[in-house]
Amino acid sequence: MNKIVGISLKVILIAISVILGYYIVVGIKKPIDFESEKDKRFEMTKQRLIDIRTAQVAYRAWHGEFTPSFDTLINFINHGNLRVIFSEGEVPEDKTEAQALKDGDIVRDTILVSVKDSLFKHINYDVKNIAHIPCGNKAKFTMDTATVLTGSGVMVKVFEARSSYWDILDGLDKQLIINYNSSKLLRAHIDIYLNGNILKDNLSLLNGSGPMNIKFSANKGDKITISYAPGAWSHENLINLIGPDKKYILKDHNPSVIKPWESSPLELDGEYIIQLLDTYGDGWYGSMAVGSLVEANNNAGNWE
Repeated sequence: MNKIVGISLKVILIAISVILGYYIVVGIKKPIDFESEKDKRFEMTKQRLIDIRTAQVAYRAWHGEFTPSFDTLINFINHGNLRVIFSEGEVPEDKTEAQALKDGDIVRDTILVSVKDSLFKHINYDVKNIAHIPCGNKAKFTMDTATVLTGSGVMVKVFEARSSYWDILDGLDKQLIINYNSSKLLRAHIDIYLNGNILKDNLSLLNGSGPMNIKFSANKGDKITISYAPGAWSHENLINLIGPDKKYILKDHNPSVIKPWESSPLELDGEYIIQLLDTYGDGWYGSMAVGSLVEANNNAGNWE
């Protein structure tokens, strides 16, 4: 009897050991598998964003501006053209290019080529799917255009395309997604002044809490000053100034340095909303194009 009990106890202990070993292995392997799959999905999403960027840059070359509409962008890819300069011959050393062109030594001509056949012949998916992330729940990218005020006071047109981590990582372990998203959170501190007087101070924006809106009225000659300190140099908080007829995106292009922004380059007059966004830290994955310069989140080519 004791022998049977001993054998049974050994079997139970072995079973418990096997079960515990299984969960230990799973506990170790699950984060590793998550990281591997995450990297694959981010790379797929990055490539799709690059295709969007390519299409937008081509669209801007033809139309002079970016488009916020995927329908318009897809139609341009399918039916649009690009101008390509055809060159033949070489400029003699004793002539300028203009003289060589006049004398017939060289030929320069502009031809039209199909956007789809020239820029998108490499893709292995239907062009209409360029609007959707290629993994996860295949949600549609968020895309918009706006105007950015640079540090030198120059207004440039931009577009942004992005998708949330939740959409990209959909179907993977929920807790690991939460953990990853939490690792990207940061806090920014913002002070807002109107004509040197505090309008709002020591605002604290935690990424993931959603946008914060501050309404104010401005008359001609008024100056709004925004000073903010991002909580981590590798991400940026975006600040929108939404006026009666236009939206501006205001952001420090070097977030490791605290710099105030002043509205002196803008003609303020009317009702405004300062909108504080947590776009980059709040689990977003995307790219922004500023003029001909294409940026990815922290302006350093980092796609996360």
